[in-house]
Amino acid sequence: MVEVVVLIYVQDEAYGKRLLRYLMGRRNTHMHAELVTSREIIHRRIGTNKQRIVVLTDWDEIEETSDKRVIHLTGVRTKNARDIFQYQKAEDIYEDLVRLLDVKEGSGDTEAGGISQLDKGIWFFLSPDGVGLTSIVTLASQYFGRQSCCLYMNLTGFPVWYGDTLCETPEFQTPGLDELLFMSAREDFVRREREIRKSMGQAFLLPPVHHYKDLLDSTKEDWQVLLQRLQEDCGYDCIVIELGTLMEHTFEMLALGDEVLMISQPNLLGNIRCNVWKQYCRVERREELLHRIRFLTLPEEWQEWEKMVLEQPLQELAENNQLMAAIHELLETERGEREHVCLWEDFG
Repeated sequence: MVEVVVLIYVQDEAYGKRLLRYLMGRRNTHMHAELVTSREIIHRRIGTNKQRIVVLTDWDEIEETSDKRVIHLTGVRTKNARDIFQYQKAEDIYEDLVRLLDVKEGSGDTEAGGISQLDKGIWFFLSPDGVGLTSIVTLASQYFGRQSCCLYMNLTGFPVWYGDTLCETPEFQTPGLDELLFMSAREDFVRREREIRKSMGQAFLLPPVHHYKDLLDSTKEDWQVLLQRLQEDCGYDCIVIELGTLMEHTFEMLALGDEVLMISQPNLLGNIRCNVWKQYCRVERREELLHRIRFLTLPEEWQEWEKMVLEQPLQELAENNQLMAAIHELLETERGEREHVCLWEDFG
């Protein structure tokens, strides 16, 4: 079978790198992806009897030639069967490519490098005392970003990530989550999200709200619509949310998550705070949510991890296989096991 060489030529180089990483991770023996950064490179590539050249691009000016096929990535869904919607999950882009190019799956599957179930969905991380939480969530976003399109969001009262590096005096007026939260129903949501988001190592982030009152003034419906659009229209496979502020609709928000991790210190204070949280769930009749929460203790290495987050570029941390293996182990801890439900019939 003729090998298909997919030349990715897009305006957003960071997006191109992430798409390349995903396509390579699928390990399809019949399709080989490359990232190109200039039209001259495209012109120099010539197909052979053993190779087909396909250009995957969001540049309208790129046209097909006798030896190159062009598939356009579009910002909106079109009726053209030869276009691919750009702002969908990487997995869906891959499947569209396989269909359009009529190539077999080869050896690619989720176990061989595609997105596993661990790398998908909405993950809530919270802590009753906040100790070590930001560092762990930061590293988790890098872990997820190695295999999927991951977005980090901070809903605590004291966020620290406003861009791809930590800054002692952040740019507080940077457009961010609060703007998107209240425009989720608008047609230009996807375009604006692309303008607002920032790179964060292997992941992306939405800068936090300008004021904590924006979190308190929001509704569960606001967050439900926002998360749905981020997944379905913006194409994020995994959304990592660091939660800290208790709001009126905290329980409703957590119910939207596929995974909820409560991380606390391994001592008496941590145990007390976790039991207080469990009591809140029971009083609010949230037994189902309580059953889904995984209560994890803060790993012994957390201070070492926090030092690494403070001192090393996120990209280096994401490439540290030993560190990422430790994060993987933490995320898998007691997965499938949940808190036993204690149903109280009367609180009077």
